[in-house]
Amino acid sequence: MLLKVEKYSFINAKIRGMKSRLFDGARYKQLMETTQLDALLKALIDTDYGEELSELGSGDVEITEVTRALDRSLIATYKTVLKFFTPKNENDFIVSLISRLEVENLKIILRGKFKGISPIMISDALIPTNGLSNVDYDGLINSKDIDEFVSDLGQTRYGIPLRHVLPLFMRDRRTALLERPLDETYYTTMFENLKNLTSDDSEIMRRYVGTIIDCFNIMGTLRYRLYYDVPPDIVKSIIIPIKYRLTKTELESLIQATEEDYRNIVDSSYYGRHVGSYRDLPELEMDLNRIMAAAARKVLSGSPFNIGTIIGYLALKELEVGNLKCIAEGKRHNLTEDEISESLVM
Repeated sequence: MLLKVEKYSFINAKIRGMKSRLFDGARYKQLMETTQLDALLKALIDTDYGEELSELGSGDVEITEVTRALDRSLIATYKTVLKFFTPKNENDFIVSLISRLEVENLKIILRGKFKGISPIMISDALIPTNGLSNVDYDGLINSKDIDEFVSDLGQTRYGIPLRHVLPLFMRDRRTALLERPLDETYYTTMFENLKNLTSDDSEIMRRYVGTIIDCFNIMGTLRYRLYYDVPPDIVKSIIIPIKYRLTKTELESLIQATEEDYRNIVDSSYYGRHVGSYRDLPELEMDLNRIMAAAARKVLSGSPFNIGTIIGYLALKELEVGNLKCIAEGKRHNLTEDEISESLVM
């Protein structure tokens, strides 16, 4: 116990101060009550986001500039935590968790190239992960086609999984087939890194990451089946082969789900019993996002002397940035407070 206290005491004090500045419901309401995008930005100047947002200057500001400023602030938070918390195994696990941003950037490039979007527009859409990723994004953006994109990732951890599914993609032409190996590599790496943590930290993270993967599989499986009508055999090749509370039978049923029966499958699962009533799939996805947020709050509110303090805070900080992006988009489109509120995860 003494060693755990020593390991986490400094970062716990740092996180406690940072956690106190996370936005609560009252602060979100105040921000939603602002009249326009520029008023929202002024209201954020005296927060942790002020330094990045103040660089945008005055006058008309593009929403992409706001989004990138918020992302830069989030990246700065990640770097601060990694700077002040240096135990190797735990630091490596945090890095593996943060690498989700790398995966998201690869998906942005992949989708952009498949749709024929210009390299400049793809580059502008990337999350600025400077210092947190060694991937050559510029090279990938300028690759001539998907085959070269996969080839350029050959020396990375994504290379072999991508080459394995490339023939299937060439036949079916669904980018989801190439996105799945990226996700699987990400989650598999995290699970592998669990063994390097202490038993307490490993169990805390196993439950937390397991919840995230379950929710990810539910949302992804239903999205592919109901939105895009992807055949069950293809969906089966897309899901992440790691389960926590979602049983094998439930997952197999979701793979076969239709618009008529997906509610019965979801509602009989652990997660269905922990969401409220939902009108449609988007509402169910929001409820699952709230379950993931609750999981982050749970690990953050436990004993301060474990890795959950750090991971929980970073998850809630990322969630906060996502909420601020939703509010900014709402202001840009002159949505009402109620309309914006429906898209927030709290």
